[in-house]
Amino acid sequence: MEKKEFEEECDKALKAQIEINTWQKFIKDLEEKNYSLIIDCQKHVEASKLANKVIAELESENLERRVEAELLLDEIERLRLGIYRVFRSLEIGNDFTAEDKVKNEQTFAHHGLENIEDMKRMISKHEDDKQQLLVENSVLITLLEQLESNGIEMESQKVYFKQEFKIEAEKLAEVNNEKDELPKINRQLEFEVMKNHQHTGVFDTEMGRLRVQQADLHKAFIELKDAHSHVLQENRSFLKKLSDFKEEKWLVDQENDVVLLELLAIANQSVVFRNFGTENVTELNILLEDLNSQHEVNNNLEKEMSLLRGKLEMQEAENLILKGSVHRMEIELQVIRESSVEMEKEIFYGKEILIQKKAKLLDAKMKLEAAENLNSTLQNSGQTGE
Repeated sequence: MEKKEFEEECDKALKAQIEINTWQKFIKDLEEKNYSLIIDCQKHVEASKLANKVIAELESENLERRVEAELLLDEIERLRLGIYRVFRSLEIGNDFTAEDKVKNEQTFAHHGLENIEDMKRMISKHEDDKQQLLVENSVLITLLEQLESNGIEMESQKVYFKQEFKIEAEKLAEVNNEKDELPKINRQLEFEVMKNHQHTGVFDTEMGRLRVQQADLHKAFIELKDAHSHVLQENRSFLKKLSDFKEEKWLVDQENDVVLLELLAIANQSVVFRNFGTENVTELNILLEDLNSQHEVNNNLEKEMSLLRGKLEMQEAENLILKGSVHRMEIELQVIRESSVEMEKEIFYGKEILIQKKAKLLDAKMKLEAAENLNSTLQNSGQTGE
């Protein structure tokens, strides 16, 4: 089950790597879009500079027109002064003699009328020119105001674009930093997953070995327990036999005492029973041989009892060793259980780390989407400005 979970975590890590590659490609495309936006901003800046240049040229042209208008006004004033002088000269002409007046009346009148008509035409022309200049000046002023407002608007847009570009660059730098950190985090996660997988494999191998060892020890313990029971049963049977032999020995000793008493009685009566001496000696020898054989049997029994005591001591020592082994196995099993708990904790922490990394990836994805939306807005604004 844990192996399956680790495989799922590895698959998730692989999917996360694929997503990271996708986001890297997306970030690269986003950088290209940002580069194109930078180029558009530079174009807008150049257009703004060109507009400022046009505005300066228009202002200089407007200034020239104003100077020309002032010159025209001065010329009109001079013309008015000339007309005034003509009128005065016409009035002064009344001082001539009658003969000169009659002689030059028609010529003077004709020239005066022509001069007056010319003056009227010139005045009308100057008025028209003045009116046209006023209209052109008003148009130029309106155009200048419009260009000035456009320049101010473009300057504000330029400042806005600079601020947005700065914010976008900061966000892009942050995203790039997070993008640079993602492979490192991914490698760390892969290393932790691999390490946990190796720990799990070692843990499974160790658990299998300990299970086999525990089964062998349990089997050996059962066999030793059976052997111990068998030895105890044999000891009981030997003790029973020993008790029986002791009773038989005691009976034999009693019989020997009786026989010795009988022998003493027979020895005392040897004088009387001299004829039966040979038979009694033979019986005595037989009894002595039986007694010696009985002593040998008793010695053999004592040797067997000593061997049994040695076996019992060895069995008790083996039982103590077996108890120590069982105790050590219990300690090892407890250590293995604690290691298993620690491994489960590490696996749980690894899962939590993976969840946190997934949350970071989701956050980075949301930031990238926000950056993409912002870039789209900037691109649309740039297209609208064009």
